[in-house]
This record gives sequence, structure tokens and C-alpha cells, in this order.
Amino acid sequence: MVETRQSELIRVLYVDDDPQDRQLVADSLTDVAAFRVVEAETRKDFAAQSGPPRVDVVLSDFNILGRDGSHVLNAVRETMPDIPVIIVTGDGSEEAALEAMKQGAADYVLKNPRHIRRLPLAIRAVLEQSRLRSEHEAALWELNRFCELSRDLCCVFDASGRIRRVNPAAQEILGYEPDELERQMPLQFVHAEERATVMNQLAGSSADRVVKFTVRCQTKSEGTRWLEWSMVRSPQRENSIAVARDVTERMASEGIPRDTAIAQVRFYALSPREQDVLQLVSQGQANKAIALKLALSEKTVERHRSRGMKKLKLANVPDLVRFMMRAHL
Repeated sequence: MVETRQSELIRVLYVDDDPQDRQLVADSLTDVAAFRVVEAETRKDFAAQSGPPRVDVVLSDFNILGRDGSHVLNAVRETMPDIPVIIVTGDGSEEAALEAMKQGAADYVLKNPRHIRRLPLAIRAVLEQSRLRSEHEAALWELNRFCELSRDLCCVFDASGRIRRVNPAAQEILGYEPDELERQMPLQFVHAEERATVMNQLAGSSADRVVKFTVRCQTKSEGTRWLEWSMVRSPQRENSIAVARDVTERMASEGIPRDTAIAQVRFYALSPREQDVLQLVSQGQANKAIALKLALSEKTVERHRSRGMKKLKLANVPDLVRFMMRAHL
């Protein structure tokens, strides 16, 4: 057998006032080099072992030390809140063990020669569950702190499209407290002239694909801010996550005229194929030439052309040329 290094030992605190039961459990673990068992047969022993050095798991009967096992569960929660407890109980005590699990025990094992053999596996399984839970809680804490500290607007939308959660940056960017935005439809904060652009962008989005667009949004004080959005829908299609960066100052510093910025936003809201086709149309190319250039059928080119013109609300090619000049495209 490969020797387990001391640092890798699983430290077990076993609480039981019956010497025969303690021996049964000890025998089930002493054959496995990975365990180091410390026994506690009195309340004083338990109190002494509850401090450092910490153990990895606590084993306990449900009726011990003159009290029921809930005392041990409560004591472990008070002194070692992240340490799991496994109930090791006699035959006929399954109901008590299940009750202990309702109160927070991680698992139970029957105290008889046949079932006690699964104790090492039960300990490892419980510790793995505890590790995964700790990692999940740590990741959740990191995500929450990241969102709280971010100066970008971070939102979570539910399946109906309403804002389920938003970070404190909402107050700095839009002037709203987070609770004022929760349960609201985000489209109502988008400038009326650009709501169709947003809807067009989101209509064709697929799960786990990031959609990006820049639109004007209205603040609580009825001002306007340019927000650069990145949005993705979960693969389960139950919610969406979005991050918006305030680019108002950048737009102003780049000297982009308002009409040009709006035209660019509307154009980049088109699908990539619609953009390609309309750019070539504005350059005077016919559908046949565009089809050859893009390796599409003329019918497909016409479909992209018609859809793009309709989304931009343009009636003819001269309108498109003027629009492209205004957008500096």
C-alpha cells in the first residue's frame, strides 16, 4: 500500500460514549491509512477536541453523552460551522438518523459489521461534497464582490426579460438605485429611437452567444447616456446576463456627431451578412456581383438586402448611400 503523507490524512473526530461502538468504528478506519481518528467519550473530551487543530469530519451517534445527537450538531455548528457531521447509529435508529440529516447532518451509517464497511466511502463522499460546496460559495462570493465593485453596469434578466438583479453602478450611471430597477423591463430605459435596434439585435441571438450593441439610455434625471452593451443568454434559456459600459465621454472626446453615432448604432445592429450586402450595394454593385463576391445565391442576397433596408427604414439605393455617408461607413 502506498503510504499517505501526514498532510493528506483525513482527521476524524468520533464522539461516542460506548467503548464497543468506538472500537467497531475505529476498526473500520484503521485499516485505511488515510484516516487519523481522535475519540471523544465525554463532553469534556468533545469540548477539548473542538478547537485547533481542526478536524475534517465529525462522527457521532444520535443519542450520546446523555443527550440526543442534535447537541453535537449544534456544538459543531457553533465551533466548526464548515465541518460536516456523519451520524453513526445502531440498527433500528434510521428514523433518528434521518431526523438528524434534516437538522444538518451530512449522512448516516448504520453501526453494524456489514454496513460499517461503507464508512470510509461515506466520509470521502461527504468531504467531496463539502469541498465542492465551499468552492461554489467562494466563487459566488467572488462574483458578488466583483459585481459590487465594478463601475460598469451589471445586470441579470429573468426568463421574461425583466431585470432580476443589478449592481450598485446603476446609481452612478443611470441615477437609479438597484431596487428601483429590479422587476423592470430594460427596454423602457433605452432611448425610444433605438428600441427597435435593440429588439432586432436580440431577436436573432442564440444561447451562449455574446451580442454587442451601443445605444442611448435615459437616466432618472431624463438625461441621456451612451451605453456599450455586451449581453449573453444562458444555455438553459432561463436568464440572461449583460454588462454595460458608459461610453458617453468617449463618444464626445472622439468628436462623433450625434447623427453619425446614431447611424452607426443602427447599422451595426444589422446581421453581419446584411451589413456586407448593404455596404456593397451602397458602392453600386448589383445583386449578381454581390452574390459572386460573397458566395451566396442572388435570392439570398436579395433577402439580406430587403431585410437590411427595411430595418434601416430606407426606401431606395440613394437613401442608402446618404445613410452610409452620414454614418461614415
